[in-house]
Amino acid sequence: MSRAVSPGVAQHVLSSGRRGSHGRWSALVAVAALTLSGLGASAIADPTTDASGASGAASGSTPTTQEAAQAITPLAAASPLSCSAGVFYSVSSGGQLYQVNSTATTPIGTAAAWVDDFNGLGIVKNGQGAYAYERSNNAQTAQMYSFNVSSGTWTKVGSAYDTTTSDHASFSGALVAGAVDLKTGDYYFGGSQTTTERWGNVTGQVFKIWKFTPTTQAFSYVGYLDTSPNTSIANGDMAFNSDGDLIIVRGDGTTTTSFSVTAANLAGGTGGKIARSASDPFDTTKNVNGFALDDAGKAYLGSSTTASSFDMPSWTNKLDPFGEKLSSSTDLGSCSSPATITIQKDIQGRFNDSDQFTISLKQGTTGLGTATTEGAENGVQDQIVGPQPTTRNTTLSFAETGDGETDLANYTSSYACTVDGKALVGQTSGTSGSVTIPTTGQKIVCTFTNTAKAKPGSLTWTKTDADGKALAGSEWTLTGPSPATTSVTVTDNTGQTGYPGLDTNTAAGAFTVGNLTAGTYTL
Repeated sequence: MSRAVSPGVAQHVLSSGRRGSHGRWSALVAVAALTLSGLGASAIADPTTDASGASGAASGSTPTTQEAAQAITPLAAASPLSCSAGVFYSVSSGGQLYQVNSTATTPIGTAAAWVDDFNGLGIVKNGQGAYAYERSNNAQTAQMYSFNVSSGTWTKVGSAYDTTTSDHASFSGALVAGAVDLKTGDYYFGGSQTTTERWGNVTGQVFKIWKFTPTTQAFSYVGYLDTSPNTSIANGDMAFNSDGDLIIVRGDGTTTTSFSVTAANLAGGTGGKIARSASDPFDTTKNVNGFALDDAGKAYLGSSTTASSFDMPSWTNKLDPFGEKLSSSTDLGSCSSPATITIQKDIQGRFNDSDQFTISLKQGTTGLGTATTEGAENGVQDQIVGPQPTTRNTTLSFAETGDGETDLANYTSSYACTVDGKALVGQTSGTSGSVTIPTTGQKIVCTFTNTAKAKPGSLTWTKTDADGKALAGSEWTLTGPSPATTSVTVTDNTGQTGYPGLDTNTAAGAFTVGNLTAGTYTL
């Protein structure tokens, strides 16, 4: 079904969401209309077709609220996509790109032709384009598409990529997410799958990640994150900040959990397990299938027809200014980058080899995430909290505790915070502190540094006769920094009195005083 095309205005008919003849005819009408109007103009939604492709308001009837909202003045397709705060993008299963803000949902360009399971929206840096994929083969094969802002059209890119083959990671889940790395320009996509034991018992869940390199049109398997203990079917999405750090959200019912991967760990992925930091779970919104960020530190969660915004990192101040404004949305995306907060640990020597530490991040009394160190290596540890997106002028607190039998009294502890590598909070003694996210700067990192104190020493001496036998009745005076003066009386070869730190004979005539601080002693 079509309408007359006014000069300079391109007509758009929403994709049917099916591969039937109606969907094909709609796509052809959209392309023809674009040719008539010129490539400089973008498309508008045809209110005679609803999001499912079924015939809506016929001539002379009243459009629905959603149809009327979509039939608004479109943006010029030749303009770069907006990377401003408060703006994000949605893509429908039928391949239509939309710009969304608090007042309007605006179609951009024409829908991708011959698609009905579009997903994985990623917006290119500075809004210079977009990527997405058409899913097939039980949502396990991806056919990449590229959006050209000059023409307002989607174009198929490269060959279809089957993730189920053994050389492509033997994926058994469903592809649900996609985003463009705002630092490198590469496109990443992925999805969750459950993991099983030998006899088929479900034990946990992983999120697998693949990369598509636009310059070479090559695919590669990057690796997986451990997202256990969740074992239910999970939906979600991913987004990048300007430093190339990846944030993945998992939606499970009304619960949202985020997983952060640093740019360095992502770049180092070679098909194995990738280090990640997990947030605490938060109650947000139902059936999350899209995630976007902006430079004000807000997160947007989408669910087919609705979207909500939240202040990060505590997922608070939920706002629903978007109402019923999405159209069969399968994914969200943006090119706006928020500030992020990371808490890390620098161990300058362990007092005991088994000592470990737990670091945590909070906003008020709300826990945002924890991490516990592992192994015996010194230096900055792999286990971190974050990077987590955050709003500006927000005060966050952080702390460290000893894990298990680790005693922080055996360490000199301090912390410091930087923003983009410059001092924000100077070196301060203590095991807890706070930081207020500045109005400028992107990457805030707070580091706990622990230096092990010297272990107590010991002093051993002997007094024997010519035959090596300990002499009874000897009296000793030990003088030094701690204790200053101590008398030790040797009563026989097995018992000693006068000094609580004196050990039993370790050998004939040998005696040891322990728990002494470093210094010089006179015996």
